[in-house]
Amino acid sequence: METFTFDWKDAEKWQENQNDKLKGDIKWRWDCGFKLDFDGGIVTVESRFYPPHKNNHNGWEGTMTFNIMGEKWTSFNLKKDTLDEIKNEALNLLKRQSEIIKSRMFNP
Repeated sequence: METFTFDWKDAEKWQENQNDKLKGDIKWRWDCGFKLDFDGGIVTVESRFYPPHKNNHNGWEGTMTFNIMGEKWTSFNLKKDTLDEIKNEALNLLKRQSEIIKSRMFNP
């Protein structure tokens, strides 16, 4: 059986070295009690929305990008007149893409 005599400096170095090899946001992390976590998501969403005074459009605009294991899967440009409309469009895209991803995962 392997025994570890890590101090925090060694633990952080090990963590950094291991995480450099990984894609996406699944990462190794030591907690305060020297227990090791391996957590993260397989699918991530990156979005940014600009209000009317920050773009050339009279309404809201932005992008949503869906990543799987850290690699871009698909992205969308959104443009709506109101904050409520852009919010609803983002939620609808999230729901549709979630359904597509789930159906492909469970029915390849």
